[in-house]
Amino acid sequence: MLPAIGSLPIRIDGRVIGAIGASGAPSAVDVAVITAVIEAVVSPIGS
Repeated sequence: MLPAIGSLPIRIDGRVIGAIGASGAPSAVDVAVITAVIEAVVSPIGS
């Protein structure tokens, strides 16, 4: 995977299992939304 503005990897137990991205708002807002989603949905599944 290649890093891109507005996207972050999804990790479960230290392993990258995918990525998520957002667009349409300023980059800082996109990243804040993505981070919130990962914390709310993925974090309870693994570390």
